[in-house]
Amino acid sequence: MQVRINVDHWTPAGRRRSQPLYSAFVRNEFLGKECVIKGVDRETVERKSIDKLNAWALQESNGRARVNAEAAFEGSL
Repeated sequence: MQVRINVDHWTPAGRRRSQPLYSAFVRNEFLGKECVIKGVDRETVERKSIDKLNAWALQESNGRARVNAEAAFEGSL
């Protein structure tokens, strides 16, 4: 799993930051969830992003299994 990390050296007001701000946008279409993870350390942002995506992948797997079980139950009626 690869995460795209953005780096920003400028504030919204156009001033130079003393240290860059790293951010990653992560999304899970099945769950309808998304978030932006920010930090001053690239490795931390990448690790937190991957952790979030892994947690969502587990939730998605459980959700898909539940949907399939419900569909199988309704099909047997």
